[in-house]
Amino acid sequence: MKYYGLTFRTSCDGHAVGSKLFNAENILYIGQQESADIHISCSETMLPQPFVVILPNENGESWRLVRQTDFYDIKVNGNSLDYVHRLNDGDTIELACDKPLKLRFSVHDDTSYNSMKGIDYQRRLFSPVGISVTVVLLICLFLGVIYGKQSYDKYMSDFTASDTLDIKNSVYKINVDYVLLQMRTLDYAPGVYKTVATSEPSQYSYGTCFFTEDSLCVTARHCVEPWLIYEWSEKNKAFDELPIEVKWAIKAETSNANQEDTLYRVASSCSVYDGDSCIYSFMSYDCSYNRSRDDVFRIGDEGYVWRTMLPLNNRKDMELGDFAFIKSSIKGKLRLVDYNDLGDMERYKAMLFGYPHANKVVLEGRKIDNVMRPFTDENYIPVSDIRLTMKGVEGFSGSPVIIKKDWNIYVIGIFSKSDEYDKHNIFYAVPSTEIINYNPEKANEQIKYRR
Repeated sequence: MKYYGLTFRTSCDGHAVGSKLFNAENILYIGQQESADIHISCSETMLPQPFVVILPNENGESWRLVRQTDFYDIKVNGNSLDYVHRLNDGDTIELACDKPLKLRFSVHDDTSYNSMKGIDYQRRLFSPVGISVTVVLLICLFLGVIYGKQSYDKYMSDFTASDTLDIKNSVYKINVDYVLLQMRTLDYAPGVYKTVATSEPSQYSYGTCFFTEDSLCVTARHCVEPWLIYEWSEKNKAFDELPIEVKWAIKAETSNANQEDTLYRVASSCSVYDGDSCIYSFMSYDCSYNRSRDDVFRIGDEGYVWRTMLPLNNRKDMELGDFAFIKSSIKGKLRLVDYNDLGDMERYKAMLFGYPHANKVVLEGRKIDNVMRPFTDENYIPVSDIRLTMKGVEGFSGSPVIIKKDWNIYVIGIFSKSDEYDKHNIFYAVPSTEIINYNPEKANEQIKYRR
């Protein structure tokens, strides 16, 4: 297979001159953050900086070097890197920091590397002590092959029958049964709304939800607020021709934006099904959301107001708001992954489990070919979704993206949407850390309305 190598021309944080790194399909981070694949030392008086990231293209035939910092100079073959550079065999990468780092990039096409290894480090050993350590390691490896084969097979195996049962007892279908238009006036007590109209959604609305070990019912937000993803390519339609839930959403948002005396909100009644039986139901306004990422703007000459959480105007962070959860009475078997495990998610087998069909209640599992971890800020907080590569996936909204690690299963993300600009089986999932680190005080920050 085709892969690349990085050879250290200078020493760096435990990597001696001549040490090598091999990689193919995984994204690779170089920087001063602890989570970086190649960690560069940082002065205690300065904030850690990301330096560059190496991204593979879709077919695994080439790689791009993308600048991540404006503070340090990045050079390729002696020339400063403006933003992005397609790497070629023999390129030299130089990172100007407190202790400069130089790497040689090389392209290989043989069978000596397997992509299942992920990012493979090969350290250079110079001293007799190093040779002795190598011999000991080889002996241990040999003994491990003999005595640890069963453990290794279990580690690399598919999801077991026990895993499948835990997933089956935690993942269910969710439907929007009907939508409501509610109102409140200044005479009402705070938070009290009166329902003035109800209707079935104009299109059958369904998806997947799952229950965690601490009894959270989790799904994609657009599964419980389907009016948020109306396609405005049809905005030339008259207002009266819009789906009923969309008209109500516009009415509600406009009343709030204009601070009218009578305020409206649109809500939905949701049901969770195990086969044909409803095992749990709730109202959408009881869920926790992160509305601070929403985009709210005025549309048309009438000045109607519309809210969306899916990407508009190249805002890559917006779809991070596509999650909803509520404390339930049902205890599941799934555990949300935390920041410590988010960094190496690409190493493990990943699967998607859900209910992709409107009229079927059969749990389906789909193999994920590649997982690309989200970009993070200086505090290691994701600023983009998890990127997934898989084949023929539609209708899995709200499904858990599950990895198997150390004989346990974890949810790393909530399946959100396909890439509307890239049709090559690219999909996105909201990192589960958005729920773990949910802060209600910041989740409903004041929206600035724009035209």
